[in-house]
Amino acid sequence: MIAPPDSDDLDHVKAWFRRLSEHVQAVDFAGAHRLFAEDMIAFGTFENFITGRDAVERAQWRNIWPVTSGFRYRMDDIRALVSPDRLFAIGMGVFDSTGYHEDGLPYERPGRTTVALSRRRIGEDGSPTTPICRCSATCRVVPSARSPAAEQRSCVDGLPSRRDLLERRRGEAGPRRYCYEHCGRAG
Repeated sequence: MIAPPDSDDLDHVKAWFRRLSEHVQAVDFAGAHRLFAEDMIAFGTFENFITGRDAVERAQWRNIWPVTSGFRYRMDDIRALVSPDRLFAIGMGVFDSTGYHEDGLPYERPGRTTVALSRRRIGEDGSPTTPICRCSATCRVVPSARSPAAEQRSCVDGLPSRRDLLERRRGEAGPRRYCYEHCGRAG
């Protein structure tokens, strides 16, 4: 049986999730950089693995955060496994958010995040969340207006509205172009 984490360690893991949630809500890419190691590895919506914080920002954060609202972790349901020396932790959190279909109608977009957090010594920066984080975030698949079968998933499901919202908000090409370039599929 795995021992429950020290309450102080769990509080620090929860604080990491809280800070990430605040950055997602504020669409604060630069601020979120402090939470992640430069050489992080992530799972993403558009690619199986993404290596490097800047690549994750380009491929994931910039395509999702601007068109997501109400992003919040269920703070009372954050879990952590902490190493006996308290220098390494695996944090697990479930989040709720709202995504948008092509016609702008909102849909529930829940998901989960698993992170590996480490620190060099206890008390460092007050938390085990020194920016040496590797993470994965997974959103549940939801049917889009164009592909009603929940099991049918392509890189572009539900993205036209994101592209439109991204272009309006940032004046840039959105995920539809990204998907085409990386998955070979047009929206």
